[in-house]
Amino acid sequence: MRLVHELNDHTKFIMGINMGHCNVAGFVQVMSYTIGYPYAVNFSRGYPIYSPGEFTNADMLARNEIDALLVVCADLAAHQPRKSVEWMVKIPVVSVDIAPCPTTMLSDVVLPGVISGMEAKGTFYRMDHVPLRVKKFTDPPFDFTTSDADTLKQLLDKIKQIKG
Repeated sequence: MRLVHELNDHTKFIMGINMGHCNVAGFVQVMSYTIGYPYAVNFSRGYPIYSPGEFTNADMLARNEIDALLVVCADLAAHQPRKSVEWMVKIPVVSVDIAPCPTTMLSDVVLPGVISGMEAKGTFYRMDHVPLRVKKFTDPPFDFTTSDADTLKQLLDKIKQIKG
């Protein structure tokens, strides 16, 4: 922390946790500025309840509290504790991803993901939480969706249609 303090005499430096995988920093940023909490949020009562150690996916999976799982562009099966992954195998899992991975291998349904910054425009957050706008430069190899957000909207529309 002293190093970061000293470096700020010369330019902007921050200290943050090392975020893995594509755009985890973006998830933390969007959750923080939209609801005030970065992760571990439960919306089941109609408002956000923040409780790390209780409402993270790893904790809830390990306690067998999740009855179905939708995973969007994250390889939970490769990075969750064993007890969490053991429960994932027992419940319905739907994945949206761009490549095969342990999570897609245990998924009941795998929907193709769209690569942001290549096949879709959007915003990435670097690991230091600086947002970068990206433009697409090619189209996805399929014509039934234009982005992961579009895929999720189609799923929601279908669910609403089925529920009547």
